[in-house]
Amino acid sequence: MWTAVAATFAQSTFLSLRSFCKSDPAWSKIEAYLKGGAAPVFTYHRFWAQADIALAVGSYAELLE
Repeated sequence: MWTAVAATFAQSTFLSLRSFCKSDPAWSKIEAYLKGGAAPVFTYHRFWAQADIALAVGSYAELLE
């Protein structure tokens, strides 16, 4: 687990600074992995990547018209 020393020399961890992660619905998968289980697999929907392609195709269509 990632640890760091803050300016006050108090030891902080990734999770102590981001406790909201524990309220994520997929937290149980991550917690199981941290306890030695299999690595979790997540599928993300990348809106901006799809929007970039749609805009590029639209711009290309404008050139051909």
